[in-house]
Amino acid sequence: MPTNKQATLQRTEDGLMQFAEASGDVLWIRNASDLQWTFLSPGFEKIYGISRQEALKGDDFASWTELIVPEDREAATASIHEVIKGKRVAFDYRIRRPIDGTIRWLRDTDFPIRNAQGEIDRIGGIGHDITPLKEAEEHQKSMLLELQHRVRNTLAVVRAIARRSAECSETVEDLGMHLDGRIAAFARVQTAVTRDPLAGLDLETLVADTLLTASAREGEQLSIQGPSVLLAAKAAETIGLTLHELTTNAVKYGALWQPGGHIAVCWTLEKTSRGGSAILALEWTESGLTLSGAEPKRSGFGTELLTKTLGYDLNANVEREFRKSGVRYLIRIPATAQIVKS
Repeated sequence: MPTNKQATLQRTEDGLMQFAEASGDVLWIRNASDLQWTFLSPGFEKIYGISRQEALKGDDFASWTELIVPEDREAATASIHEVIKGKRVAFDYRIRRPIDGTIRWLRDTDFPIRNAQGEIDRIGGIGHDITPLKEAEEHQKSMLLELQHRVRNTLAVVRAIARRSAECSETVEDLGMHLDGRIAAFARVQTAVTRDPLAGLDLETLVADTLLTASAREGEQLSIQGPSVLLAAKAAETIGLTLHELTTNAVKYGALWQPGGHIAVCWTLEKTSRGGSAILALEWTESGLTLSGAEPKRSGFGTELLTKTLGYDLNANVEREFRKSGVRYLIRIPATAQIVKS
């Protein structure tokens, strides 16, 4: 008849085995002498993608190490040998699942198991799948790098706006007015982009919001038309500043200043004949005006944006046409993945 102590130990062992069978983690026990498994829980099959029967064939320690990616293999086996010496260890490593070739991250917490004489005759471990944690860490790192890049880019753009505004302004009051408007336009784009940096910024929303700041309303004074286009962050910044300058000029000298003036903003995605990137063609037309028809002699921040910055930042081609009845700008931009979100 078993003693009470033996019965208690048996119930404890049975309970642990039931826990191991139900756990989603990999619970295992190996002989310390030859490192062959004596127990392997069902969680192994889900994580590793092979059956326990297959895993236990032949030299199962060698078979297990073969599942570990080569870069992590030496550190993992060294940790196992530390456990044989009596140490408790925890280590992370990657495996490649034979069934589908995917990489999974595991974190093993391993420990020695001593017999009644205090000798280490077995070792045990718990392997936990930490792939979601590692993916979250990588995503966080990626987002941090993106944030750092965006902060540097933002500061560079603000410095450029301030420098060119100072160069093109005749008075302090003129500088303050232009600088405030340009930074506000840039900030609107930044606010919209940071809501979801990966989603892109809708071109129609960008056009409408820019003109809305000048109290322009669709109807007799304004028309906006074009297909759905999502701009990448950098493209949205440059196009947003360009739209702000065009709107500011329209308020000062053009369709939003003269009675009867009208602004038409339209865009298309033109396919190229050679199968390359499509072309985003954005047209800004002001009509119903009374102008000289001559090209303005003064070259300011807006002119530099249209003639230089768009070409440098977005590889854009800009056509400008000055008529007695108004002005027309045609901006053609390669719709690459860096400019237009698919």
